[in-house]
Amino acid sequence: MSDNHEIVHWYGQFFISALQDKYKRLPAYAQPYQPAHFTLAMCYALLGSWDDLAEHTEIALTAQPTKLKNYRCDYDFLHALSQGDCVKMEAALSELFSGKIMRHRRVERGFGDVDKLLYGWGFIHTKLAWLHGYPIDIDNPWLPKDLLPVESLADEAYQSGIDVIDDFDLFTPFEDDPEKWCKNASLFSPKPLGEQLDIAALIDQVDWNR
Repeated sequence: MSDNHEIVHWYGQFFISALQDKYKRLPAYAQPYQPAHFTLAMCYALLGSWDDLAEHTEIALTAQPTKLKNYRCDYDFLHALSQGDCVKMEAALSELFSGKIMRHRRVERGFGDVDKLLYGWGFIHTKLAWLHGYPIDIDNPWLPKDLLPVESLADEAYQSGIDVIDDFDLFTPFEDDPEKWCKNASLFSPKPLGEQLDIAALIDQVDWNR
């Protein structure tokens, strides 16, 4: 996870792709344990939208998944984060790092070759706690502790020397396109630091191209 606050803020608001998916003909973002549902939870967590995160994760924790039970600890952690409960955060992370769960989760396809260096979800969740001021201490060889402190680099360190890249505004609004699945994409454009989207209020505002 980047220590650049602008990048973190942008990703916390990039949820539009999660609104496209459906599961059993219903919006996937409204169904616990679907990737789109978890995406919204992570967005709420990155932004520190604690009330929304608490409500979102409580819905998931009332569900009783059978095939996806190895993912319950993610929601346990995120709910504890929404409450600022370090004891429960550490308990959820300890379960996430347990051998049975880690064996399956460390090699998920989305992490590519990263699985040879660190435990992706374990690192992401622990770093998320540190990002919000909770230095949870998990002792595991698959968790690189040197990468946990949030230490943004100087602005010039993010310069590439390539004008087209350095001049790009990360918060350039999305363009509306009547040919795309979401015709009013600009409404979902991430806002710069000091502002943020109200995700809960926007999730049903898609102008669908049917």
